[in-house]
Amino acid sequence: MDSGGFLSSFRLAAGPVYTVVMTPTTSVINLRGREVPRQFIQVANSVTVTGKLSGSTITATTILVPVTKDGP
Repeated sequence: MDSGGFLSSFRLAAGPVYTVVMTPTTSVINLRGREVPRQFIQVANSVTVTGKLSGSTITATTILVPVTKDGP
């Protein structure tokens, strides 16, 4: 969590374990292509991350979450 209480990074186990870092410009998108809050990233769900890989860290530009819901 960052100082504002928002999710700012998480670990992704996809064979190797990656740390996914989210910047203020990272978009979290649902299956309808709509931006949703970061709390839609759930432990038990899969995600698709697009971003820059450096070692075992991915700086995410977009995270696709497998939901169609638009809000909490």
